[in-house]
Amino acid sequence: MYLHKQDTRSAIFGKPIVAHSFTQMRNGIFTMVLFFIATTLTAQNVNLNNLGGGIKEGFKKNNIFKLSGGLNVNSVYSIGSDAAGRDPFNWVVGANINVQLFKQINLPFAVSFTNIGAGYNFPTPPNRLSLHPTYKWVTAHIGDVNMSFSPYTLNGHLFRGLGLDLNPPGRVKLSVMYGRLQKAVEYDSTNPSFSSATYERWGYGAKLDYEREKYALGVTVFNAKDKLNSLQFAPDSLQIFPKQNLATSYTVVLRPAKGLQFSGEMATSIFTTNTKAEAIEKSSFDKIRRLYFPVKSATSFNKALKMQFTYNIKKTVMGLSYERIDPGYQTLGTYFFANDLENATFNFSQILMNNKLSISGNIGSQKDDINGTKSASNSRFIGSFNLNYMPSMKFVSSFSYSNFKTFMAVKPQFQSLATIINKPNLDTLNFKQISESMNLNMNFGLKNNNSTNQNLNMNISYQNANNIQGGVVQELAGAKIYNGTAAYSLLLVPQQINFNLIYSYNLNTIGGLNNTVSGPTLAMGTKLLKQKMSVNLSASYNAITSSGGGVGYQILNNRINATYNFGKSSMQFNLMHQDRKGTDNSSIYTMVGSIGFNTAF
Repeated sequence: MYLHKQDTRSAIFGKPIVAHSFTQMRNGIFTMVLFFIATTLTAQNVNLNNLGGGIKEGFKKNNIFKLSGGLNVNSVYSIGSDAAGRDPFNWVVGANINVQLFKQINLPFAVSFTNIGAGYNFPTPPNRLSLHPTYKWVTAHIGDVNMSFSPYTLNGHLFRGLGLDLNPPGRVKLSVMYGRLQKAVEYDSTNPSFSSATYERWGYGAKLDYEREKYALGVTVFNAKDKLNSLQFAPDSLQIFPKQNLATSYTVVLRPAKGLQFSGEMATSIFTTNTKAEAIEKSSFDKIRRLYFPVKSATSFNKALKMQFTYNIKKTVMGLSYERIDPGYQTLGTYFFANDLENATFNFSQILMNNKLSISGNIGSQKDDINGTKSASNSRFIGSFNLNYMPSMKFVSSFSYSNFKTFMAVKPQFQSLATIINKPNLDTLNFKQISESMNLNMNFGLKNNNSTNQNLNMNISYQNANNIQGGVVQELAGAKIYNGTAAYSLLLVPQQINFNLIYSYNLNTIGGLNNTVSGPTLAMGTKLLKQKMSVNLSASYNAITSSGGGVGYQILNNRINATYNFGKSSMQFNLMHQDRKGTDNSSIYTMVGSIGFNTAF
């Protein structure tokens, strides 16, 4: 929702905020870092002589320099009659190296290069280089890295820049970051479906935590902004505009008694979808204009709230959780975010019979359209149950069941419209969707001695989804999936040869039509050359049929995998061949081979 006058008071929590620019706030965060380091060192009476003690010991013992790490090279080559539009050859080179100085300072870094996507421009480059130096309680992240502060602010977004984690002994922890979240990419009119224009985006953030035995507090600030002049041609006609975002999060954890914990998080996000939009006049938004960036007509203010309660005593765990995210809540610190939802769940787990039986499950509800502005709303019941039973090492079983119900309601204004067009049966537009799934897995140890190991595994699963409209189950609109797998494995211990025989059957009933996929798989593996080389072979056959008279297929897959180990290095070779023939006399083949090399030093 866009800002209203009442949101002004909420956004600033009733207090005036001193004006800051993007640069001023960034500088303020890093000033806080320096103050944090100085305060921590003073509080712990750490001086330069103490800091250098480990380094002096390193000099005395000649432990000045140590290098370790690894290198991996992989290449993939593919051919086939359906290879149109696919790059026939790809390669990836990666390395991780750690330099240790005086047994005190670690300088690890990682690098990755590939030809995948060559010739195209990406907001996030596929080639990456990162360095993570560590000294005692200070860790830096330099280059192409990612950090996570909160699910509602910065959460795993890759950036090119600098990050710091400061974890000194004590109660206070601090993390900061600054860098480019995406680079500028001009719109490619020759391939509009592959490459869309993006503005260059920079961001910074900080997370501060304070923890005691009975409670913990935390605060997170994240700000990101697109550079207005980073594109030569502004893609306004494509509805692509520069954005800006300020997201904050406040967390609290309470531990009033042993086994009892309450945690909560409240987050706010001020998001501008178009920084070119007209600024709000000072009459209604005078206080909001004192925030870290000017408020535009395309600026919205939204909130998120999550609370959890957990009780853990002996072998019993119970918990309650509640989450509410406003419609339109988003942040530039995540790649994907779900909003306009409200969840409430209860979960439990219990261990019984001397740890042989474990039971767990959850039950709750979820709904959207929190503000009642959508043309249709959804709500659903959430429920699942899991059971694991292991009476002995020869028999292990597990069973799971879930039943989800979704209810969709059409709003009254659309009901009136349908009545006008002679469709008064509007309750048929209010329907329920039922999704039910079950899974049973059993593993039997048939024989286990010094000569042979034999096992039998069986898995059965069932899924059902149906719609209910006007109180009638719509069978033709539903789907049922049955799947069964039986696998027998034999290991000849002295010869180090293993055999696997698998048969699988899958039946899909969708729209009144039956589609089946079934067939066997035979696999064998062994070790050669004084067990330095592992070789695995497999062949599988699957038949695909349809009761609707569609095209059926017979698919043959052959695979060979080999790995040779020598010292701290290894080489891998993989080859897959697939031959697919249809009842319409069509024939398609594919062959994919890969070679890889890994070494450690």
